[in-house]
Amino acid sequence: MLTTVEPQIIGTNEDGSLKIIPRHEIEVLCAACRDPVSEQEEQTGICTSCGQPWQPAQSTAVHVTSTPMVGTARV
Repeated sequence: MLTTVEPQIIGTNEDGSLKIIPRHEIEVLCAACRDPVSEQEEQTGICTSCGQPWQPAQSTAVHVTSTPMVGTARV
């Protein structure tokens, strides 16, 4: 199962820059074979790829982009 969390602005820092939670994806995997867990497998508790009762493992991907520093823009 793949969950995507879109970026969020959660406030500002003391220097005026933004506090941002970046876009990230969390995927639940079978710990035995590292295959992504489907909704059906989550309900049954058995991995259809390896036949083992799956224990959850997570894979997380964070998408990061750069932002210019405050006050550095030139006209």
